[in-house]
Amino acid sequence: MIATRRSHTLWPTHVIHMPAFFGALILAPLLVTALSFYVVIPVFALMFGAPIYLALGTPLLLWQLSRIPCTSSDCAAAALLANAAACALAMLYSALTQNDDLVGLTLFYLFFGSIFAPLWGGMFGWLYLKFTRNA
Repeated sequence: MIATRRSHTLWPTHVIHMPAFFGALILAPLLVTALSFYVVIPVFALMFGAPIYLALGTPLLLWQLSRIPCTSSDCAAAALLANAAACALAMLYSALTQNDDLVGLTLFYLFFGSIFAPLWGGMFGWLYLKFTRNA
């Protein structure tokens, strides 16, 4: 088995296949929801989480894929980290403004986001690899 060296740089070193990127970005949450719609919660997760997934996930995944080769586990970990960081910032803001309603909403997003963010991120990575296999 040949070990490959993964370069971790701040500068872009990999070309991103943009049609595959945006196809995987849009299809990932839809596919996860379609495969688990009978639980009902993924349908609501799609409605509440998709705007945040697109707002945070698009720049994060573009940055990540321009630096390292795509793997499902890396994309899932990045999505989970982005969810946790966004919730931590929201909690800090709610503490500074003493907004108790925002604390409850942030905990809601943290709980469900910790479930769906890695699922959607992992599905994104899997789809991106499938779409770029022959490219």
